Amino acid sequence: MAAAVDRCVILSFEGVEMMDASFADEVFASLAAERGHRRPHPGCLALKGLNSTSRDNLQLALLSRPTREPGLRNCVLPVFRGAADVEFVGKTEEHVRSTLEILRAKRQLTARELAEMLRLDIAAASTRLKVVFDLGLGCRRETRDPHGRVYVYEWLV
Repeated sequence: MAAAVDRCVILSFEGVEMMDASFADEVFASLAAERGHRRPHPGCLALKGLNSTSRDNLQLALLSRPTREPGLRNCVLPVFRGAADVEFVGKTEEHVRSTLEILRAKRQLTARELAEMLRLDIAAASTRLKVVFDLGLGCRRETRDPHGRVYVYEWLV
């Protein structure tokens, strides 16, 4: 069953006895790999209600995909462990993971804010946030300020 929550589709696995590794690889690792290759899909997708076996099978599928696909640096999906507790299962580069942790803490962020926090060039900060969005790990909305168009990146829920 899928439910749209704040522009994020959450697939519930509650009551599912097991998601095997081949299903996890074919469905979820394929989707994560597409996003990792910067072939974006609209919105974000998160899973919830995974039992430990299904979570382990998902982890195996997501971690093994980059070894089979040259150039794939991030292959990851958000998984809810509780109502608002999200973990990122799979492989991510350190700068992606650190950007996610900042976004989780701040709830919303612009490239300018991230650049100031990390003492980065605005282009580098913008790229970091765009990668998070392209991977489906955060949401983005466009606003306007006196300087023009600004993207505000938001935590999943």
